[in-house]
Amino acid sequence: MTQIERIYKIHRFLKQGKPVSLKKITDALEISSATFNRDLQKMRDYFGAPIVYDRQANGYAYDVTQDKFELPGFWLNQNELYALLLIHNLLRDLEPGILSPILEPLEHKIQEILSLSGHSAQSLRKAVQIQPMYQRPISTQIFADITQALLNQRPLDIEYHSRSRDERSQRIIDPQRLMFYRSNWYLLAWCRDGEGLRTFALDRVLKICELEQKILKIDDEQLDSYCLEGFGLWRGFDVETAVLRFKGPDLAYVADEVWHPQQKAQWEGDDYILSLPFSNPDELILEILRHGPGVQVLEPLWLREQIVSMLEDSLKAYKS
Repeated sequence: MTQIERIYKIHRFLKQGKPVSLKKITDALEISSATFNRDLQKMRDYFGAPIVYDRQANGYAYDVTQDKFELPGFWLNQNELYALLLIHNLLRDLEPGILSPILEPLEHKIQEILSLSGHSAQSLRKAVQIQPMYQRPISTQIFADITQALLNQRPLDIEYHSRSRDERSQRIIDPQRLMFYRSNWYLLAWCRDGEGLRTFALDRVLKICELEQKILKIDDEQLDSYCLEGFGLWRGFDVETAVLRFKGPDLAYVADEVWHPQQKAQWEGDDYILSLPFSNPDELILEILRHGPGVQVLEPLWLREQIVSMLEDSLKAYKS
């Protein structure tokens, strides 16, 4: 019998409204008094159970002066389980550093919380897996230097390799926010050469040097506007609206997905029409292409033509 199973059985004894003796509980559960005391302490510490000992009746009960206590029916919901497993995985995979002595007790604590499900953290990790997609490695030193400059509010002189243009460039940037998006790290910064906000993939930063200056600080409202207006991470201020028509087997999935918090959707017969804002089309195009013939771009015309051109090029590549 797992600990969580014992806790629920103890709970059923205690909620009867009258004190229950230690012997009755330990005999029924076939456990020792030491095990019972550990379970009792767990109920108090983690669930806030108002358990009292009635000396006169020589038994345990819930404090009747407190609000009625109930154990949560499903106490690890999907968000809690995801968060705990994600933190546990990150701590487990973390390279040894100056924070290791501080983080090690936290990892043990998370393992203990996960074990409250009645299973070990190891068995949970095997049964429920969080698999990062398309994760790209980053230099530990570059990540540390960028984080330090961000916290120190210092500009950076960086050498950057643009993946889309396959070009190297030297830039001076004012870091604003560090963002973890789709298993990869990005830096939102003001680019002094481009005179605007830009998003830099940390894995494409080749060299870095912190400058002894103060950054140009962009106010939070402007940053929020940049981050929330368009589609995905590659956003901006020149926002357009894409209108997409979905049909076929993908409907079962797309109709349940939220592509953007400001999206609008409607049904036209058996077709699903999705409208959403975007600025830089790169990521939106990738999302559209993954649905193949199940989606058609209705607006804007230039995006539709770009998708058609890419599909034609793909077809030529397969025919060659």
